[in-house]
Amino acid sequence: MRSSIGHRALRAASAAAVALLILGIVPVQAHSPTVGASRGQLSPGQSLPYRFGGTYPSWLTSATQDSLNTKYRSWTNNNSRGPEPIYSSTGSAVVYYSASLVAPCTGTNLQWLQCASSGGTTSFRIYVRNFNAAPYSDWRWWDTSSTCTKPSGGTASGCWYVRRAMIHEAGHAVPTFAHDTQTENDTVMRSASPEVGTTGGNHFVFQRCDQAALQILWDVKDFARPYGDCFDHVAGHGVRGLVTTVTTNGTSFNACVSVGKVVGGRLAVKIDSRYGLLSNNPLAGRTLWFDRKKRADTLWTLRAESTIPNAATTGTNWTRKFLAPSTLGGTYDYRAHFDGDAGLDPSNAATFSIAWSGTC
Repeated sequence: MRSSIGHRALRAASAAAVALLILGIVPVQAHSPTVGASRGQLSPGQSLPYRFGGTYPSWLTSATQDSLNTKYRSWTNNNSRGPEPIYSSTGSAVVYYSASLVAPCTGTNLQWLQCASSGGTTSFRIYVRNFNAAPYSDWRWWDTSSTCTKPSGGTASGCWYVRRAMIHEAGHAVPTFAHDTQTENDTVMRSASPEVGTTGGNHFVFQRCDQAALQILWDVKDFARPYGDCFDHVAGHGVRGLVTTVTTNGTSFNACVSVGKVVGGRLAVKIDSRYGLLSNNPLAGRTLWFDRKKRADTLWTLRAESTIPNAATTGTNWTRKFLAPSTLGGTYDYRAHFDGDAGLDPSNAATFSIAWSGTC
């Protein structure tokens, strides 16, 4: 079980950072997948039905469903095969609009906004404070009136979006994220909830290090979509992220000038147990570049050819038909390489040659 307290003035100590030890991930200050991530009792792609613990105002239920049903589950915002919350009136997980004066997850702390418990299970709990029934200072939810104005006039001394609170608590409730010290642009899991109008206050989706943590636990959902750009401190990383490799299905080929030659190979994430389920993933939808030169030359003709690999999970995932550079034939050297992408390092250059003959 993991609980979370988000608040503004008196900051509670953040939850102990639980590193992904089995994957060799060590928490650091920048660009490391969000700490505390665990599969818990949940499986890739598992549906997590949740319900509301009572009849609540529409501003709360609509914001919650937009956050958990839509933004959390969006491939654009979260390219992960992780478990997915979905509203159901009979769900075993529950979202409460709580009138408790102290945080329900701990039974202590008057200065609480929202919290979560029973993370990593199908029966997680998320609590959102009802400031009408359990007031604290001039704190407000922006969603109640689409402003940060107190009912009596003036500006609230603390004002937050429910959607921002909900994506933070979803991080505790599903992958059991702990509080993280990275920047608001890296994670939604900092211990202090940012207010409306402050940096991170409108971050309603997981940020890059949250996405990376989900992906390394449960894999990407779509091989052609982005990786979390936050793998540069994962054990075995390259200069800026996961190491990638390109191979060819041969190093020396013979071909007729009039026919052309089909060559294939594989573009993928490097095979490395430290990369979890991302190891050996095909890099579909990426551009693979081919440079060329005459065998006797020293300079390459850069980016003479390009192709887009497909999503084959094993074996060959790219093929290219090469045409003779000259009707005179001759031997040409080629090199294939990937220039990198978000969270992915540029690949090695795989070289091969084709001996073109004009008399076949």
